[in-house]
Amino acid sequence: MIAEEAQEKVRKSLEALSPTQREVFTLRVQQGLSYKEIAVVVGSTEGAARVHYHNAIQTVKEFLRDE
Repeated sequence: MIAEEAQEKVRKSLEALSPTQREVFTLRVQQGLSYKEIAVVVGSTEGAARVHYHNAIQTVKEFLRDE
């Protein structure tokens, strides 16, 4: 039951991300890609991929803290 609630909170937090943030977050966390690899996939620079990931992490943390 607790695991299901936690999973639901994470799912909702991911919905709060922009599409690019969500894609970068997923590629980094679930697939373990490097920022360089992520940049190629999303068509951006490595620096931009890092910023999107950082912003995604901050949004997820804030969302989970508020829940």
